[in-house]
Amino acid sequence: MEERRIIDCHTHILPGIDDGSENIEMTKKLLELEMNNGVTDIVFTPHFYASRNSIGSFLDKREKSLEKVLGIVNETGFTPENFYAGAEVYYFEGMSKAEELSKLCISGTDYLLIEMPFAGWTKKNIDEIESIIEDRNLNVIIAHIERFYKFQKNKEFFEKLLELELMIQLNGEVFLEGFLTKRWADKFISDKANIILGSDCHNLTTRKPNLADARSKIGKKHGQVVLDKIDENSKIILGL
Repeated sequence: MEERRIIDCHTHILPGIDDGSENIEMTKKLLELEMNNGVTDIVFTPHFYASRNSIGSFLDKREKSLEKVLGIVNETGFTPENFYAGAEVYYFEGMSKAEELSKLCISGTDYLLIEMPFAGWTKKNIDEIESIIEDRNLNVIIAHIERFYKFQKNKEFFEKLLELELMIQLNGEVFLEGFLTKRWADKFISDKANIILGSDCHNLTTRKPNLADARSKIGKKHGQVVLDKIDENSKIILGL
């Protein structure tokens, strides 16, 4: 029987690179929590803001941070093969034409995790994402889609984004929050087949790894078939 792979597709565990883990000690504790959550594979997705860093500069910082993690990997229960380096790329104008954009994809893949702006989306935003897919031949993952819905007073462009051929990432916390938020997430996950999960963990308190609880809620509400589809989508992204 094939081993189940539980993949955390969105994390801020790499130390000292963004607003996530502050140091290697915190990273070790976050990895321990991931292990306790049953996670087998982790995608490291530190924030990338084109307004703050060049792609080259960001990649250098990420590599140095990743080296620190690989230096303590034997103490974590994971292996280097369980780790994948990526980025959470904040949307920027003209990103579809950025020469080195593909270097921000999850390592060994053509999947790019994009964080959309919170302000009301326009046709220009949707066209930019479509161009990344069609013209750059990259696969797009939209990060924590649940965060943007309430900010889109005109839902037309939210729906147009969902019509594109892409993956949708939900944060585990959305299934653990208040009634209205959870109800929206439950309906969304019932209607869509292109969903993956991420903890979006940043720290050990307010935003810690939570996929075990989230998966438990999803399993009880929607059944193992939905969890299996989420896991299969995640494996497709990583080529597993």
